[in-house]
Amino acid sequence: MALSAADGRLIWHRDLPSRARVQPALAADRVYVAADDGRIVALRIDTGVPVWESRVDGTPTGLLALADRLFIGSTDNFFYCMSAANGKWDWRWRTGADVVGVPVVDERTVYFVSLDNVLRALSQKSGVQQWVRALPLRPTRGPIVAGGSLVVTGVAPSLRAYKISDGSPVGDMATAGELAAPVYAIPGSPLPTLLVVSRDLVSGATMTLFRRQIEPTLTPLAPLANPIALPAKLEIRN
Repeated sequence: MALSAADGRLIWHRDLPSRARVQPALAADRVYVAADDGRIVALRIDTGVPVWESRVDGTPTGLLALADRLFIGSTDNFFYCMSAANGKWDWRWRTGADVVGVPVVDERTVYFVSLDNVLRALSQKSGVQQWVRALPLRPTRGPIVAGGSLVVTGVAPSLRAYKISDGSPVGDMATAGELAAPVYAIPGSPLPTLLVVSRDLVSGATMTLFRRQIEPTLTPLAPLANPIALPAKLEIRN
C-alpha cells in the first residue's frame, strides 16, 4: 500500500503474488518488492502499476535498489544483480550459504555478508570479486558503512569494523549485550558515529553511542630504564 505522509490517505494498493517479508526498496520513479516465492516486482511509485516482474531461485533475503540496477540476496546461495530497466539478470555470484540482510554500496562496489561467515566486495558492473574477508562471528544483518569502514554485526556482543578499500580489520567495539535493534549510522556527523541498542537479562536495554577516535588514548609514561644522571652545574667554555 502507498499512503499519503500528510494525512494517511490511501493512494493505491496492489495485490502481491506471495507474502513479502523483505523491506521494499525505492529508486527513481519505482518501488521494488521481493516476494517469498522468489518474484521481484517493479511498480510505478505514483500509481502502483506493474512495470515488470522477474524471479530468483530462492527466497529473497534483502533488496537494494539503485537508479540502474538492483541487488538481491537469496536463500539459494546466490547474490543477484538485475537491470532496473527490465528485471533481467546482469550477473550473479555464488556464495557458501544464504545471503544475510540488505547490501550496501559505494560508487563502484557492492558489499554483503552471508551465513558462511564471509564479507564480500564485488564490482557493481561486472560482479567480479574485489576482496573477501572471513568473519569471526555469524552475521545477523547486512553491513553498515561508517566513514571508510564497513561495520558487521552478529550473534557476538560486539561490532567488527573492516577497511572498505581492502577488507582488512580496523577494530572492534564491545556492546553491553546482544543487539536489540539494527545499528544506526548517524549522518552529518564530523566523525563516523554509530548508535547501538543492546539488551541484557539483568541490566535491561542500553543505548550506546560510538564515535571514531582520532587521537590515541592518553596513557601515563613509565620511568625510563637506566636514566642518565646529568651534573648539577654545567660549565660552558669558549
